[in-house]
Amino acid sequence: MILPIVSYGSDILLRKTEEVDLFEYQQNQQYQDKIRSIIADMLDTMKAAPGQGLAAPQVNYGFSIFVKEKHVSGETVFINPKVVKFSGVKKLGQEGCLSIPKLYCDVERYSKVTIEYLVPTEKGLERRQKKFTNEEARAIQHEVGHLNGVLITAIVKGKLITVRQGTGFIIEKAEYWLDDFNKGYVEHKYRMLLPDGFIKEPC
Repeated sequence: MILPIVSYGSDILLRKTEEVDLFEYQQNQQYQDKIRSIIADMLDTMKAAPGQGLAAPQVNYGFSIFVKEKHVSGETVFINPKVVKFSGVKKLGQEGCLSIPKLYCDVERYSKVTIEYLVPTEKGLERRQKKFTNEEARAIQHEVGHLNGVLITAIVKGKLITVRQGTGFIIEKAEYWLDDFNKGYVEHKYRMLLPDGFIKEPC
């Protein structure tokens, strides 16, 4: 099921998520079904938007879960991810966010990141640890930020950003764009859940 995406300004985007309870997942079928359903809806929503990644708070769930495109590793679902190590070099790269449509900004990230996480399998949750590199590492750091209540707007506050406008782009300060977004002036191609609980249809 495709869910509305939570918009910038919503409290849930600024809160640290809760871990999926491993014992409950293994022992409580209703809890397991709920988590699996959330993951399926997140994948549907990410693909429909479309986006490269999506964290649970972006669809109004407070669990420590994110999904992403397959990229090189083939991994798409991450439960209770924890950063084990940052490595490589820090690089600037352009990032966007489905909760803040049409905003793109240069964010500095490590070129490599090793994380530990759980993956749903037929037998339950499997623990894995893997190193990711380049754009996949960037996507993971972005989504882990969401799970810790950190948005790219916090990283680039006061800096210039790129905003898509029609077929071109304009450069302005993040605060100006965010003010327009809060006033409802920004177009988007998917349903969005606004801070007041109202669902805004694509425009």
